Amino acid sequence: MTAPQKDNAWLNARKGGIGGSEITAVLGLDTYETPYSLWERKTGRRQSSPDNKFTCAGYYLEAAVAQMFSDETGLEVYFPKGKHFKHPEYHFLLGTPDRFVSLKNGDGVLEIKTTQKRGIDRENLPLNWYFQVQWYMGITGRKTGYVAWLSSGIDFDFIQVEFEPSLFADMVEQAIAFWKNHVLADVPPPPIRREDIMKIIGEVKPEAVEAPDEIVKYHETIKKNKAKIKELEDANDELIEAVQLLLLEKEVVTWRGSTLFTWKQQQRKSIDMEALQENDPDLYERIQGQYEKETTIRVFRTK
Repeated sequence: MTAPQKDNAWLNARKGGIGGSEITAVLGLDTYETPYSLWERKTGRRQSSPDNKFTCAGYYLEAAVAQMFSDETGLEVYFPKGKHFKHPEYHFLLGTPDRFVSLKNGDGVLEIKTTQKRGIDRENLPLNWYFQVQWYMGITGRKTGYVAWLSSGIDFDFIQVEFEPSLFADMVEQAIAFWKNHVLADVPPPPIRREDIMKIIGEVKPEAVEAPDEIVKYHETIKKNKAKIKELEDANDELIEAVQLLLLEKEVVTWRGSTLFTWKQQQRKSIDMEALQENDPDLYERIQGQYEKETTIRVFRTK
């Protein structure tokens, strides 16, 4: 499936400000993007991730979810005349809501989501979805919003939310600080995840840092968790071995027609580098020189 082309106005707008799909990254609530990786993208150090099969499918399913919402609620859903909205005072704060909803007392905002996650319901709405619809309501001046979602292509639901001015004000404050203190000033925000650290640091220094009390507690908890995990892994290995003893030369364990376990042989070919070095040292040296790659990793151990 080929991803649809986004219009140039949408792409250019995103380069020049913070949009609804990015405010959750500013707040540190986004699953896929951190404040640091957003800063990389906004300052041109990193390109936007290319569309994949999930984003492409979501684009095409958006119209279907909008129609499902309209059929379920009896409310008219439509595209806003101006798709690209800006904060009235801070023009780098942007919003491109998916749809508007016709209501008696002023139109509302509709945010549409498609996801493979199960178990999402009105009591378990992802925080980033909630913050995103609040952002769109604030940017467009609407007081009512909806989030409609389709899980695994079959489970549809929606929720109505009311605008929270104080929450939006906090988001605006953080977005302004991010834009001015990091994007315009070209100063990276502090890391919040492991992948940020790996991008920021250069050479690791063989130095020690004294742990605060909170980290000492983490150390105790991690050690206890590792012991529990080891105990569970050992128990699991015993159970797996019992299943393998049942299988012997057979490949599959079934129960009433359903497959419970498989234990199949697989063939894998690889170059015997030791034999190659012994039998053809010149070829071995050429391969080592051309294809050997050195990778630096950081190994984390709990002592």
